[in-house]
Amino acid sequence: MSVSSVLTADEVRVFYAEPQTWLGDESRQQELFAWLSEEERARCKRFVQKADQLTYLAAHSLLRFALGLVGQQSPDHWEFKREPQGRPVLTNWAGEKTLWFSLTHTRGMVAAALAPFVHVGIDVESSGRSHDALLIAEEHFAPEETAWLRRLDPADLSNAFYSLWTRKEAILKALGTGLHSPMSGVRFALPQLELAHLDAAFGQPSRGWTVIELNLPKTAHKISVVARTPQGDPARVQATRLNSPALGR
Repeated sequence: MSVSSVLTADEVRVFYAEPQTWLGDESRQQELFAWLSEEERARCKRFVQKADQLTYLAAHSLLRFALGLVGQQSPDHWEFKREPQGRPVLTNWAGEKTLWFSLTHTRGMVAAALAPFVHVGIDVESSGRSHDALLIAEEHFAPEETAWLRRLDPADLSNAFYSLWTRKEAILKALGTGLHSPMSGVRFALPQLELAHLDAAFGQPSRGWTVIELNLPKTAHKISVVARTPQGDPARVQATRLNSPALGR
C-alpha cells in the first residue's frame, strides 16, 4: 500500500477526542490497553496518577486507531521506534513512502496528526490551567513576543499565550526536535500569529508552512496543527472528532 492511496500528497488528517468519552468503561479500557505494545503498556503503568495513566492510554490507543483507519490495519499492528531526539516513527508501514505522525495529549484532550510527509506537528494544551503566562513567556518566547503579550488586556492573555505556545511546540515537533530545542528559535509575526522566522540551526525555511488552530467549541483546550509539504504548498487539514473506537469501522 502506498501513502498516496490513502492520503493525498498535501493532506493532513487530524483525529482528536476527550479521554473520558474515548475510553468508556473499564471493559473498553482493557480492550484498548491490549492494543498497546509491551513497551507502551510498561510506560503507561509507570505513571503514578491514575488520570495520567488514562490520558496516556487514550492518546496511544487513539493514535493506533487512527493509523488503522488510514492504513487499513488493526490497531495492534503498528510498531514504532524513536529517533535520536525522541520523535516516534513507524517501522512497519507497507508503502513506498513512510506515513508520518505527531501525537499530543493533556488532561482532557488527546490528538494525533497523520501526513505523507515528514514535517507535521500537533500540540494541545488546556487553556484553563492556572499559571503565570508572562513568567513562562519570558523564559521560553522571543522578547518581542513577550512584549506583545504584556500589552494585551489581562482577559485576553491566556488565550493569546496558548495560541503561541501550541504553535511553537507543534513546529518543534514537526522539525523532529520537540522541546529539546528552544522555543525562542521559532518566532511569529504578531498579532496575526503567522510564522516569521526559524533559526538557521533547524535547517528549514520559514516560508511554506501551514499553521492552523482548530476551532474547538465548548472546550478549554487549544490544538494547533502545523505542516510543510515537500514543495512548500499549502497543506489541507481535515479534523475528525472521535467519540468511541467503534467510529469509522
